[in-house]
Amino acid sequence: MGKNKYLAQILQAILLFILIIIIAYSMWLFDEINGTARVINYSGIARGGAQRIVKLESNFINADERISYIDGVIQELKEGGTQYHIKPILLPSYQEKLQVQKDAWNNIKLLIYELRDSRSEEIHDALIADSEAYFDICNETVSAAEDYSQALSDKLRKLEILLIVILAILASITIYRSILMAIEFRKNVSLSSKAYTDPLTGAKSRTFFDENINSLFGTEEECTFIFIDIDRLKYVNDTYGHEEGDNYIKHVVERIKSRFRTTDILFRLGGDEFGLFLGGCKESIALGLIDSAREDLLKDNTRGYECSFSYGTVHKEKGEIADVEALLNKSDERMYRFKKEKRKERK
Repeated sequence: MGKNKYLAQILQAILLFILIIIIAYSMWLFDEINGTARVINYSGIARGGAQRIVKLESNFINADERISYIDGVIQELKEGGTQYHIKPILLPSYQEKLQVQKDAWNNIKLLIYELRDSRSEEIHDALIADSEAYFDICNETVSAAEDYSQALSDKLRKLEILLIVILAILASITIYRSILMAIEFRKNVSLSSKAYTDPLTGAKSRTFFDENINSLFGTEEECTFIFIDIDRLKYVNDTYGHEEGDNYIKHVVERIKSRFRTTDILFRLGGDEFGLFLGGCKESIALGLIDSAREDLLKDNTRGYECSFSYGTVHKEKGEIADVEALLNKSDERMYRFKKEKRKERK
């Protein structure tokens, strides 16, 4: 799983890099297509405008302003400019055709100037003929621009398909990585649950106790802690076996849990040692509950041996700053004192 996760990350990074390149190239293509559309539009103006000029000049109407306009358009078609905001097509085949168009236009202008001076029928016929030829040359230039625009559009469509494919792959990788993360999360939760829970009794583990007891005592509310030691566990293990010893531990824990709230936290601190934390609980109430749980066990004759435990309690008042280590040591001492007193009573 770890190797697959690493490979998925590498592939995702590569695809993201490719995706950035594709998006950047697509933006350039889109801008180029828009620029080409403007080129085609002004190429048409250069074509139709020239025909209009020839018609006016053939009727001896001065069209210098229109000639100047077409000069500017053709110049920007070739080199670009800011007057008409034309972005030139730099494709060599297109530039060659545009140069032919420019040369043809220059010839038309020369004939116009000659016609103004001579008003010769021969020059007029030559102007008309060159005008027709110029129209055809313009068609080729426009056609070349349209072919270039179409080629760009085809590339853009292919990139769109590639973009969809890459996005689909990235989505699949994202879903796959999410599944891996979910599996890993569940595994970590399971490991965490095992690390923090005693498998025999279901009580919180010593690890959980060590990591959380300070924060539990660190709240502003009052609380009570009970240190519990199961009596005669060694005797039960030696006499009845360790399986029965485990059953004895579970039996004691169940009786203790039955007397307390679900919010009270029971810890297994060692083989026969437990801790019980009761938040917002007075010591007198805790003593009454733990003592009744002990009495229940003493009255239970179902296991063939005496079931019991010893305990010691400590209390922290509301708002008190607790010395956690001192409190735990005190509960331990009280538990051993309790155990000794009960032994003396049995003797």
